[in-house]
Amino acid sequence: MEMKSFLIASLKSNLGMVTHTLGDLTDAEMFIRPCPGANHAAWQLGHLCLSESSIQPILAAAHAVGVPDGFKDVYNMKANVNDGAEKFAPFNTKAQLIELFGKVRAGTIACVESMSPEQLDAPTPEKYQAWAPTLGMLVAGQMTHTMMHAGQFQVIRRKLGKPVLF
Repeated sequence: MEMKSFLIASLKSNLGMVTHTLGDLTDAEMFIRPCPGANHAAWQLGHLCLSESSIQPILAAAHAVGVPDGFKDVYNMKANVNDGAEKFAPFNTKAQLIELFGKVRAGTIACVESMSPEQLDAPTPEKYQAWAPTLGMLVAGQMTHTMMHAGQFQVIRRKLGKPVLF
């Protein structure tokens, strides 16, 4: 399998893992912290949307998907200390966050589909070089980032007494 096909298949699989993992959580449960100082699933999913959408213009600007106006203010790095759905309005339902993550992921997939192997091998901007020296590795980093948070979602599921999925 060539790299482009691998990235696209993995991005799709990765999205399915997240949506399945969060599938039976209620809106209120999206704001449960597994322990003090840990992030709730709502903030983590918003953070994933911001992170992934921010790299799309670097990959293929024509296919970049932005987040709604005001979303960055609600889900910025300082907002992870906020509790309660009201502090994340108007973007505070599981359905909204899953839908946005799906749109952002579709944008990343469209970016990758539009790229040649040479583009995927092109170097990233300097700020990404230490952990993602090529654009293909920058895409792969989004999947790793997503799975790191999916692992944290599993801890929230355990706290809530939800069935073990994997």
